[in-house]
Amino acid sequence: MSFFTTSQPVKQVSVEGRIIRADGTVEELGQLAFWDRNPLRRIAWRVQQLLRGRKPGRITHH
Repeated sequence: MSFFTTSQPVKQVSVEGRIIRADGTVEELGQLAFWDRNPLRRIAWRVQQLLRGRKPGRITHH
């Protein structure tokens, strides 16, 4: 887990994931987390993730 600190007010944050294997293959995990000061944008992101079949807040690997 990572923690980030800033001296400026944060308006929006997103975290994207990528796995690079020893054989050089790259697997994109996409956007893992999202936060926005506007609660409506946070809700919209969560609904989009659910419609795509993803569970926000959970990292699943097939």
